[in-house]
Amino acid sequence: MKNIYVQGSFKTPEIKFEKNGQMSIKGVSMGENIDIFYKSAFDWLTSFAQTEEKSINLVLYFEYLNTPSTILIVNFLKEINHLKKNGLSVNIVWQYEDDDESILELGVDVEISSNSKFIFEAIKAD
Repeated sequence: MKNIYVQGSFKTPEIKFEKNGQMSIKGVSMGENIDIFYKSAFDWLTSFAQTEEKSINLVLYFEYLNTPSTILIVNFLKEINHLKKNGLSVNIVWQYEDDDESILELGVDVEISSNSKFIFEAIKAD
């Protein structure tokens, strides 16, 4: 199993997943064919489930997330939650700029929709 890194663009987020369970998805997510874009993340998670690692630490930080991307993130989190049933420890941090109420509210919605537990972390806006 290898680490994956996908550089972000103005329409897609940076994805950084390490085989030790450190994971992050950061940026804007609104590209076309977003399901194809996130396929590598889902494939990596499937491979990770076969390893001996016992924890995932996932940081999510979105500047913008459109509806198709939100659905994919919810589904991704549901997959992670499925792994918890096998004894995996999961820590999910939803970061947002301290003056961005809409992203905070979206995080609450994603937390509820995915049946996850988030740590919400306000980041000082520049």
